[in-house]
Amino acid sequence: MYDVLIKGGRIYDGGGKEPFEADVAIKGGKIVSVGATCAGEAARTIDASGLAVMPGAIDAHSHSDLTLPVHNRAESSIRQGITTEVAGSCGWSMAPCKQETIDTVLKSLIDALASEQDFKAMSWEWRTFSEYLAALEKKGIATNLVPIVGQSLIRAHIMGRDNRPASKGELEAMKAILRESMEDGVRTSQGALPRRKRLSSWPRSRQSTAVSTPRTSKMRETRSSRPWKRRYGSAGRPGFR
Repeated sequence: MYDVLIKGGRIYDGGGKEPFEADVAIKGGKIVSVGATCAGEAARTIDASGLAVMPGAIDAHSHSDLTLPVHNRAESSIRQGITTEVAGSCGWSMAPCKQETIDTVLKSLIDALASEQDFKAMSWEWRTFSEYLAALEKKGIATNLVPIVGQSLIRAHIMGRDNRPASKGELEAMKAILRESMEDGVRTSQGALPRRKRLSSWPRSRQSTAVSTPRTSKMRETRSSRPWKRRYGSAGRPGFR
């Protein structure tokens, strides 16, 4: 007996094939059969006649990490068919943080991209990235999350809003924070600015992402001007999985 049987929908499987009409049977949270007719009973049957059925979409450039702590159902994503989000884009993420960055750059970011009410509703029970992920795990979220730690936030964590190149000691401190975050299983993102506005050259700023951890022997970095594979890391080019 199936848990869910979706009948008569038009299947778009994301593989480039022409759509086709079929039933989709689900059991134990997994698709167990796709066919013209899936024999067997189900606890719940959905008539999808005249509707499209597709795998969950991947949002490869998301800022949902700013709102998941208060909007854990992620309805703005789920209702669009998005089930996986790569979040922490443009060099900004929700961790690591301290009270100073919460009250300044993170407040400005959340007020601009979400709302002042969302900022006030945050528990801010985390400081490290592992604590942020643990807070989401405890609350429960509706989407799969590919977390990214933002280079700009790491810089603000060490340097505040100082408009100058980082010192050698500050770079080492940033690298230590990045290494800790990567050991927690995340990647890193850098915001792309016009060259004349960058506070340090690309070779120098690249030092902050040239970090090896026990979990990865390769330098892991994402940069918006790089190819798709590097830009989106393990998620690959935007599409369906």
